[in-house]
Amino acid sequence: DVYALGIIAYELLTGHLPFEGSTPEEVLEMQMLQEPVPPSVSRPELPEIFDEVVLAAMAKDPVERPTATEFAENFAAARAAEVERMTRMLVGTWKGTAQGKPVQVRVISATPDLVTAELVFNPGAAQSAFPLTGRYEDGALSLSDGRLSVTASVTGSTLSGSYQRGKKAIPFTAER
Repeated sequence: DVYALGIIAYELLTGHLPFEGSTPEEVLEMQMLQEPVPPSVSRPELPEIFDEVVLAAMAKDPVERPTATEFAENFAAARAAEVERMTRMLVGTWKGTAQGKPVQVRVISATPDLVTAELVFNPGAAQSAFPLTGRYEDGALSLSDGRLSVTASVTGSTLSGSYQRGKKAIPFTAER
């Protein structure tokens, strides 16, 4: 039923169940008497639209729950909004320096499942570019091509982190 879909979606989005107790009876009592904590409380980067979709599916009164089709449509719309948000936030060229030399992180596309990018050293005539793929999760960007890896956090219009070849991590800061 739709309530079960809401529970599954909650766990997928947060990494834990909405109600956790030491016995099944305790969990059942929580389900009957307590409202679940919105998923965005556990994952602050999660757009609030997911709270609305998941909590509607978990409404105490079955009459207030969406149909399975409505839930699927609402969840798909929330995911599309998240893709749009990530695209606005990440996609573009981030210009900065690493060890005093110019570096660019060109984020080509971003979805909740996959980020594609390119790390460019010495942008311009003698540039070296490395295509990378990875994820953006919990405020952190992780990209790799198997030999080179980039980890960074995004704060407003600043991307800061490090890239690593071998054992040496080299810090960088870039802005849009």
